[in-house]
Amino acid sequence: MVAHDLHTITFFDDRGNPVREITQGRLVVQMTNADTGTSVVRNVSGPAIVTFADGIRVATRPALFWFSPGQLDSGPGVLFINYGRIVHQRLSETKTRTLRQSGIQEDLCATLG
Repeated sequence: MVAHDLHTITFFDDRGNPVREITQGRLVVQMTNADTGTSVVRNVSGPAIVTFADGIRVATRPALFWFSPGQLDSGPGVLFINYGRIVHQRLSETKTRTLRQSGIQEDLCATLG
């Protein structure tokens, strides 16, 4: 990480389940393709808001996401930044599906490829 000064506040329901998170502060990350040495720096600072309900996660503002192969929509592993709004549905402990996405999304695997 180039810069990290994030603070997250998590709100829980009366059963202890998270219902909303607000993340504020600065996060600047550097990612490098170990095979090619290609490197990029991205500012994904907050504020970011994430809400959770019935297996649905809605994230707004800049958010960095990574999923292992087969975890997101049964596709390859992915690393991306979404500058906007994204809605994911958790199908199981290991499977997630994208329901909606708006704004700009940068596929960091392609950028670093």
